[in-house]
Amino acid sequence: MLIFILVISVLILLALLFVVPTLFKTHPLQAETFNQQNIRIARERLQEIKRELAANTMSQENYDQTRAELEQTLALDLAAGDVAPVNAAPQSARILAIMLLIAVPVVSVLLYWQLGRVDSLNGEMAAASAHQKESGMTMDEAITKIKSKLQQQPENAEAWYMLARSYMATQRYQDSIDAYKQAITLVGDDADLLLHYADALVMSSGGRFDGEPTKVINKALKIAPQHPQGLWLAGMAANEAGNPKLALQHWYQLLPLLAGDANSQTEVRAMIASVEPQVPAKELKQLQRNHPTPTPAAVAAVSNKAEITVQVSIDPSVKSKINPSDTVFILARAISGPPMPLAVVRHTASELPITVKLNDAMAMMPAMQLSNFPQVKVTAIVSKSGTAQLVAGDLFGEVLPVAVTPTASVKLVINQLK
Repeated sequence: MLIFILVISVLILLALLFVVPTLFKTHPLQAETFNQQNIRIARERLQEIKRELAANTMSQENYDQTRAELEQTLALDLAAGDVAPVNAAPQSARILAIMLLIAVPVVSVLLYWQLGRVDSLNGEMAAASAHQKESGMTMDEAITKIKSKLQQQPENAEAWYMLARSYMATQRYQDSIDAYKQAITLVGDDADLLLHYADALVMSSGGRFDGEPTKVINKALKIAPQHPQGLWLAGMAANEAGNPKLALQHWYQLLPLLAGDANSQTEVRAMIASVEPQVPAKELKQLQRNHPTPTPAAVAAVSNKAEITVQVSIDPSVKSKINPSDTVFILARAISGPPMPLAVVRHTASELPITVKLNDAMAMMPAMQLSNFPQVKVTAIVSKSGTAQLVAGDLFGEVLPVAVTPTASVKLVINQLK
């Protein structure tokens, strides 16, 4: 028995010789936050499924469902608000190394004496590993978490929106409809929310647009006549209703709005090509004169880019209430639009004052780009909780309205307490 213990101890010490020296070193970690990682991964996946759709290796239905799931997963990830540390703590690593040197051999021997058999120890380790694998949050658990949050904050429109998207991802369309209704009640008749609501209505009716979905889409277009998603869906609804002329009117209007999105342009051109033969030649020529289809060069010349330069500073009167480690969010939201940010960046209070840029590249969906809104509200939040949701105790500053242009600039002072 003594020989076994000595052999095991020597093997453990040899293994620690490979691990412990590393812990005594300082290892700078990647400065990218988890949110930035999630956004980057989501964008890469979005481009991938767009390529699959363009190559006809994915159906439109699967594309819509996959995109909805992608958006919801990203929303849940961003709601978590976790940040990856920038640098490892050398002192903590050294303490850990010393503890490992002492504790591992001692604990190993004690475990052996208590459990008596090596295979029993292996069984315990396997059970622990299985439990760890099962600890990941499922979509149902995420829904439960959001619902729990809503019990405490029933007027949180963003949470209702996230719940609706979660239900869409799990194909619980009626529940999604109910959640969208709650969000619309709180936010009002917002074009983006109405169109998401219409999408849920379409899915709940087996993909059909007639009736309530078409009414909701038309209502959204009255609010935002140039809304890309609204024009897209309105064209599909008109085509389904046997009105190819109206469908073309919507899609001709949509095409120049998709500048910079080659895959979406390809999809719209294909829909236009499939419907044009259904319209008499004379009427088709008149439509084309009223809505000339832009050439690739003309489309490239249309810029839907937008960028807002934001200079953020702290008012001296609130500076004492801010810790250097507090999280700072600088974001833009539509003044009368969706509750989700159109663009957001994340920093720490120690970096203030700071200048950042908010632009179209930060959007996940074409309809949610800065350039799709003429005016926005720009807000800076010093978050004590680490999330972009403004709660009691947070400090903030905001400016509105801010006109959206390619060279917009604004100065923002953090001077208010929530």
